[in-house]
Amino acid sequence: MIIVRLWGGLGNQLFQYSFGQYIEEKRSEKVFYDVSSFGTSDQLRKLEIYSLIPDLLLKNVRFVQYTGIKNRLFRALFQCTNTYLSENTFDISSLEKTRGVVFLQGYWQNKMYAEFFPKRRVLDEWKTPQVLQRIENVIRSADISISLHVRRGDYFSPKNISVYGVCTEEYYKRAIAQVESMVEGNKQFFVFSDDILWVKNHVPLPESAIFIPNHEISQFAYIYLMSLCKVNIISNSTFSWWGAYLNQHKNQLVIAPSRWTFTSNKTLVLDSWIKI
Repeated sequence: MIIVRLWGGLGNQLFQYSFGQYIEEKRSEKVFYDVSSFGTSDQLRKLEIYSLIPDLLLKNVRFVQYTGIKNRLFRALFQCTNTYLSENTFDISSLEKTRGVVFLQGYWQNKMYAEFFPKRRVLDEWKTPQVLQRIENVIRSADISISLHVRRGDYFSPKNISVYGVCTEEYYKRAIAQVESMVEGNKQFFVFSDDILWVKNHVPLPESAIFIPNHEISQFAYIYLMSLCKVNIISNSTFSWWGAYLNQHKNQLVIAPSRWTFTSNKTLVLDSWIKI
C-alpha cells in the first residue's frame, strides 16, 4: 500500500494529489491519501481537495509517520513492515525496494507532477458558489481580464520574510507596467489578496479595479476565478500558481516573480511565463 500525506493549504494539497496520480501512473497501483493532519497538528487548514476529488481513497494513518524508536516499536509490536520516504530522499526507483506500507511525505511542488492533475475534469465539473457568480460573469464579460494575487500574512511575518518576502511593492509595480506595455485594450483588474488594505495603499491600480471579497467558502472558487482571467499576475504562492496553471485561454499571459524564495534557486515558474 502506498500512502501520500495531504497537508497544508489547498495549493499544496493539489500538488500532493498530483504527485499521487504520478505514482499511480508509474506503478499501476492505487494510492491512498493520509488526512490525519487535519484537525490535529494543523488546526488552520481544511481538507479542501476532497470537494474537487470526492473519490479520493482516504486513510487516517498517523502511525506510519513515526520514525526512529516509535517506528521500530510499532513494527516489532505488530510484526509489519512500513517505509517512510520524504521528498528530499525520494526517487521513483526506491519504491521497487519497499514492502508493506509505504508512506510518502512532502510538498511535491514540481511542474512535472502537476501534469497528472485532471484539470479538464475538475474545471468541467466545478460550479461557482452563488455568492461569487456575479464576479464570474464580470470576469467572463471583461475585454481584458487581469487577476492580481497578493499574499502577505504569514509570508511577511518576522519569521518568514527573509525566505518568502519576494513579492514586494516594487514587484507589483513592475508586473503591472509589463502588462501595460504588452496588452492593448480595455483592461480590468481583479485583485485577490489576504491584505486588501495593503494593496490599496501600495499597488498602483486603476480606480476600476475590483477587489474580490474573501468569503468562507471553498478556496478553489478563487483559484477558478483567477483561471478565468486572460492575464495572471501571480505571487510566489502555490495558490495563485494553480490559478495560472489552470488558465485555459489560448493566448494567456502570466507574470511571475523571477525567484520563488530567497533561500533556493528552484522555481515553479513555467518556461512560457514571464519572470520579473
